[in-house]
Amino acid sequence: MSDVRFLFLHFAVDCVLTRESCLVMLRIFFAIGTIQVLIIIVNLVRSKVIAVLLGPEGIGVISVVDQIVQVVAQITAFSVPFSAVKFLSRSHSEGIEAFKKTYSVLLRLLLWLAFTGAAISVGLVGLSGDLLSREILPYRSVLIVALLAVPIMALGGFTSNVLAAAQKPRLSATLTLVMVVAIALAACIGVPLWGIPGLYWSSLLAGTLVTVAVLAYLYREFRLPVWNGSGSIVRELKSNPEIVLFSLILYIASFTHPLSYLIARYSVLKNLGEAQAGLLHAAIILAGSMGMVIAPVNGLFLTPIVNRNIAKKEKMQRAIEFQKKLVLIFTVAAIPVVLFPKLILTLLLSSLFAEASKFIFAFVVSQYLLLLAGVFQALIIGLDDLKTYGLICLAGHSIAGLFSWLLVPHYGIHGVSTAFVISGSGIFGMTWMRLRGKHGFTMTSSSILLMIYGLAAVSVASLLFGKHEDLGIQTVSLKSGFYLLFLGSVFLFILDKRERNSLWRLFPRTEAGKMPER
Repeated sequence: MSDVRFLFLHFAVDCVLTRESCLVMLRIFFAIGTIQVLIIIVNLVRSKVIAVLLGPEGIGVISVVDQIVQVVAQITAFSVPFSAVKFLSRSHSEGIEAFKKTYSVLLRLLLWLAFTGAAISVGLVGLSGDLLSREILPYRSVLIVALLAVPIMALGGFTSNVLAAAQKPRLSATLTLVMVVAIALAACIGVPLWGIPGLYWSSLLAGTLVTVAVLAYLYREFRLPVWNGSGSIVRELKSNPEIVLFSLILYIASFTHPLSYLIARYSVLKNLGEAQAGLLHAAIILAGSMGMVIAPVNGLFLTPIVNRNIAKKEKMQRAIEFQKKLVLIFTVAAIPVVLFPKLILTLLLSSLFAEASKFIFAFVVSQYLLLLAGVFQALIIGLDDLKTYGLICLAGHSIAGLFSWLLVPHYGIHGVSTAFVISGSGIFGMTWMRLRGKHGFTMTSSSILLMIYGLAAVSVASLLFGKHEDLGIQTVSLKSGFYLLFLGSVFLFILDKRERNSLWRLFPRTEAGKMPER
């Protein structure tokens, strides 16, 4: 948690704001960071319960079904939930009436898209078994129930972004936490009673109740109606054509990512069976859990900064500084994962998933590359190079899906991890080259060295100690010593004097109720 707190502190210290403004921002940063950690914990508890009760085979089935639903949700929602941040934020600055009008148009559009898409997908799955492969066909009834939740998923993302656009970031994060807690409680009740079908029926009920409550809250607090029939959606979209263009580009980028994961999961299920699909899921969620804290920081803080009306040079500088902190945070979190993969998998899921430890390193590397590329992608969006952003996402995620399909029959789960590393490298390289060639973006030598150092530290940890799975005193001491040595190198050699002083002063003064002086 201290690494996240340090990131938030550094942003606040670097801001050209008054001391009072920094204190307000710090409170928001700490609150959101705490909420994100709670969300991760709740999700891990949910995964633990499901893993213990259903085992690798059950997890394998659930992971494939969930991935199909995510793809359908992305396709049907047309990126309206994510696009809402940009356009609702702009209209909110113009006044409450403009905010209500934009909200009404986007909500009606999303409701029409989501319910139509859910109805079509349920109809196709229910009436035409030919669309499903023999591996998925036995779970058709479960898939139908899961697809009924597509409108709830779309509305959940939309309402969260509505609150963020209304300058309620803490409330937005809290909403996500409430939804996650409700879904987790539903799983803990549904799975023991009715197995996999119970998971989806209980989650559907919980999600519906929370969504209805949130819509009621938006009406009460902001007078935002659930349905406003005044005005034509088509006419409003014609008067704001950038909504369609922006959503189309994000649409291409957003659904290719879950689609690549679906191809990878299905390829493992098809070629290796349900248990191996469960092990793949374990490796993905463990490597991806580190990004669950960092990625929201990118979306909530870096993306708004680079989309402000500020100079291009300042946007680039902010992105570089953000990426440096991201490298440090990810590396500090990733090294324990590659040092003790089997132990962490056993604690988070069960001993049945410990075999997935041999795949963790490559998935961690792929996650590292994607997070670094995410900073560049945010900058490309901030520089209004949207078409390039869409093309890079399409190409990069297509590589992940294609290589997974080709490599899994020969190399198993290692084929998926290799495909993801190739994809992450491609997205990172393409975004970097586009920024350099088109926008004159240059990385400082210290930033480049820090990226290399972070990757090297994770690699050395895995190569030297990752294969030693015993928990004897000597092995644990060696691994712990390596980690402490890395932390010392960060503090003494990587952080500059100002950063070291800020980090050193943070904890005593925080306990005393004071913040470090600028």
